[in-house]
Amino acid sequence: MPPARKRHSEASRRRAPNHKNPPRARILLVEDHEPLAALRAAFLAQQGYQVACVRDGQKALRLLPGQSFDLVITDSELPHASGWEVASVAKRWRVPVILSSGWPVRLSPEQIAMRGVDLVAPKPCTLQHLLELVQTALARGVLRANEGNGEPDSSFRPAGAAAHPDGTKDLVQRGPAK
Repeated sequence: MPPARKRHSEASRRRAPNHKNPPRARILLVEDHEPLAALRAAFLAQQGYQVACVRDGQKALRLLPGQSFDLVITDSELPHASGWEVASVAKRWRVPVILSSGWPVRLSPEQIAMRGVDLVAPKPCTLQHLLELVQTALARGVLRANEGNGEPDSSFRPAGAAAHPDGTKDLVQRGPAK
């Protein structure tokens, strides 16, 4: 084979999609604790995921409608909008949500799901456990995405939204009252 032709076919192979390793999911990571955000974002990127990281809930709420995320991982306690609010907006777009909380979540799995959260990641959480949760949430999310038409799900209404506008008052147990 002539060298010029060989170079052309090598370039074509580089541009051809690799079906063995398809592009990984796009993850929105919402975490206000910068060292933890950097650690999780670097780890997930190392695993092949595309990670967008924001430090407050309001920024996440602005990003969700305009971006195509496959998963949201959000802290429960955030500046400007809670992780529960982020979860409810993500769910309107049929995006699976992992809520990360350092406080015990005192809700049943059904109550958590009604508020837009698919899985809960305790803090601290090992990176391996986080990866397992990501894989589980993405597998569930693929099933849900096939049900949608690309439009937001206007039928999703988070439980307790009217009674608790900030989405946090009865959702997270903060320990004994003083």
